[in-house]
Amino acid sequence: MCRILILEDNEHVRTMLYDVYTTYGFNVVATARGEDTIEQYRNAGPFDVVSLDLKIEKGMDGIDTMKALREINPNVKAIVFSGYHESDIMYDYKRYGFKAAFHKPGDIPILVTEVKKIIESN
Repeated sequence: MCRILILEDNEHVRTMLYDVYTTYGFNVVATARGEDTIEQYRNAGPFDVVSLDLKIEKGMDGIDTMKALREINPNVKAIVFSGYHESDIMYDYKRYGFKAAFHKPGDIPILVTEVKKIIESN
């Protein structure tokens, strides 16, 4: 079973993502702070994909979390899932080490399809 780690500080969105991914058969761990995401990645890994929100109200944001995850595993497969459409990261995500970028709220079936492709990629 594929494992996904989610960083999302909005409880409603975090729950929605958790529910969607579990419905599609993924094993999901969801966190609200970057620090918790890093701890989960380090202690409860491996994860097939990590989904990171860019802006986090309390705690480490998605970019700093991604930097820390890449220190743990330079080959981490991560996507950025954010409502900040104007962010350069959303358009130049590969430069930051992400495999894909999705705008909130996004098309969930397309998101799931892309996550599956990322998991299957080398």
